[in-house]
Amino acid sequence: MSNKANGPSQGLPHLSYLDGWRAVAVMGVLLDHYLASRFINPGRFGVEMFFVLSGLLMSDILFVRQMVLPKFFGRRIARVYPALFVFLSAMAVAGGAGLWPADWQHLLSASTFTYNYYVLEAGRTAFLDHIWSLCVEEHTYVILAAIAAISGRSQVTGGILCLSLAALAWSDGAIRTMLGGGYYDVYWRTDVRAASILMAAGVYLLFRSYKVPSWAPIALGVTAVLFNVELVPDPLKYGVGSVLLALTLVYLGQAYAAFLRLLGSKPLASVGMLSFSLYLWQQPFAQFPGIAGRLLGLGAAIALSVLSYFVVERPARRYINNRLERLGSASVLRPADV
Repeated sequence: MSNKANGPSQGLPHLSYLDGWRAVAVMGVLLDHYLASRFINPGRFGVEMFFVLSGLLMSDILFVRQMVLPKFFGRRIARVYPALFVFLSAMAVAGGAGLWPADWQHLLSASTFTYNYYVLEAGRTAFLDHIWSLCVEEHTYVILAAIAAISGRSQVTGGILCLSLAALAWSDGAIRTMLGGGYYDVYWRTDVRAASILMAAGVYLLFRSYKVPSWAPIALGVTAVLFNVELVPDPLKYGVGSVLLALTLVYLGQAYAAFLRLLGSKPLASVGMLSFSLYLWQQPFAQFPGIAGRLLGLGAAIALSVLSYFVVERPARRYINNRLERLGSASVLRPADV
């Protein structure tokens, strides 16, 4: 791989097993929020799965396809903001009706992707707490775009910069943890948790061309799970564990064909398709008391996520992306539904 950017290429095609990856990630979040879990926190592991996937996809878009930055940010807005705006509007109405203890500051911080820092001083609210991960992703996309611009889209230089910044962010988290910081105080911060996304981006850019045995991605994934049991300190979880998870994803396409067919099967791919809307809507309904209440809430969350995807998320994304295409981009790129 040359250190010199060679111009845009097609990049990753749509891979159904990545939809399955999304499905496993969001099901981990649901398992954690709606059912009791022991020994491992599947919700936190699911979020980490989302983070490493974001690192892989965004690095592919910026360094392989070399999407121009205005179009890149426009597509990120199209991907996230319409569904998020509808969700937050619904939460504002529900708060006004007294259904949850809403305040405009938390809603404003959620809508401006500053929630993960605002709650460090103001305190968390369970109904919106999942927005922290969206904040980390959006902040890190800006960092990745800056790396792409600084490196001239060089995959080697960009990969080295990503890994270097990931190491700094991980060190920040390790030091804060050693000084007595807890999970929410440390690992909701972008200056710490960006490590997961940046590290996955760097691994993808620098090491994706290597060949591995078909069993290796599965073995890496199992080991990554073991590094995420409750007894493992957070710096190891989000250091070694995250590196293993990123390697799992980068080499996943070389796993056994039967495993990839299972991961890309229609049921899992369908859940993966809904994963963003499902992630948005699951949080408030997980606050229903009792097992029966949570099961009822889960049904409501699934119904609203389906409605959100087909009525808001997909139509808005297509409309905005089509408008961006009409405005014209300097590069000739295949539209990516990511």
